[in-house]
Amino acid sequence: MPYLLKIERPYTALIVDDNALVRKVLSEMLILEGVFKISEADNGEPALEILQGSTRPDIIFCDLQMPGMDGMEFLRHLTTLNYNGALVLMSGEDERILASVETLGKAQNLNILASLEKPVTRENLERALNRFDKTTEEIESAAETPNLTAQALRHGLERDALVNFYQPKVSLTSHRAEGVEALARFRTSDGCLITPNHFIPLAEEHDLIDLLTMKMVSQAIKDMAEWERRGISISCSANFAMDSFLSLRLPEFILDMLKARQMDSSRLTIEITEGQVMGNARIQLETLARLRLRGIRLSIDDFGTGYATFTQLKRIPFQEIKLDRSFVSEASGDKASRAIVEATVALARELGMSTVAEGVETEEDLAFLEDLQVDAIQGYLISKPLAADDFVAWYRSCAQGGIVSRPEWTLRKKSA
Repeated sequence: MPYLLKIERPYTALIVDDNALVRKVLSEMLILEGVFKISEADNGEPALEILQGSTRPDIIFCDLQMPGMDGMEFLRHLTTLNYNGALVLMSGEDERILASVETLGKAQNLNILASLEKPVTRENLERALNRFDKTTEEIESAAETPNLTAQALRHGLERDALVNFYQPKVSLTSHRAEGVEALARFRTSDGCLITPNHFIPLAEEHDLIDLLTMKMVSQAIKDMAEWERRGISISCSANFAMDSFLSLRLPEFILDMLKARQMDSSRLTIEITEGQVMGNARIQLETLARLRLRGIRLSIDDFGTGYATFTQLKRIPFQEIKLDRSFVSEASGDKASRAIVEATVALARELGMSTVAEGVETEEDLAFLEDLQVDAIQGYLISKPLAADDFVAWYRSCAQGGIVSRPEWTLRKKSA
């Protein structure tokens, strides 16, 4: 029964569309998705009157093409009003127009949740609301985050307050967890774990990023060695800041850590965010080339989100491309994102590079990536990031140790 109420969402919505039938249908779908406090307006002018009332809606669904005040003019007024809720754009026009207006809205610091082609489907609406749920949780979590100072961060790093969590990477060929990505968490003095977006900028600002990175990599190598001792042989990747490669001693430092734990260098992958800019390119390129020559793998992270994509691919000897979650999560419902992912996978194949898709959260994402023959995936559909011991428990809970059991994979294997 596809139209059962799944969850009650205690927030308010505003539908701005000149078509009364569209408003009625969308309102009914929102109710089925658990949103009960809904206002309506037939163009931007009455919508602004609602916004100037005592309670602003948490999420606005806005058509672009309307008589009177159209959607684009309405967005401009929202900026003036400092509206900080979420927006879902809707249009029956070309999807590239939708994408352009979305880009314009984001440039105006509006929280564009999604752009939906009309008629809006229940599936696309649910996907947008799920994204809003997650954003709301992140904001609430951020509000509870303690205020961290540079001195507290330095002291914490020196006393090993950095804790690694690991998100499994699963091969779409073997269905086995063949690697993990190390994701740092910082444990405050009162025992609270906070995420990187709350301490990485502080580390960069106060020249603590190298210390932080070395602590994270050292812990990752130590955990890999412990997993090996417990019968789990797996690779690990870690994200490095570009400035870390200004040190010519970095390759020896990493290799010494690997040697001390009797780990092969090919088990470590260094991820570099694509948008990061090189400072002293000669030294950084030399360090990266030496790391690669010593057997350490290089991966370009968040591919497609920066401005020097093809230059980076040509200059740096990468072996892996990580598809950014923003394209992966939209690929099943957005032609432009789908085309970008397809082109990236084709480019990687042509260059002899492997591909990893980040942020895989839905069955639609998985089906699309399987059809495209992406090499590996990571995301909440498979597993959230796990503490080192929890990863061992997760790995052993998988069928035959590390082989992820999913119904469609099991059926396919039986029919083969």
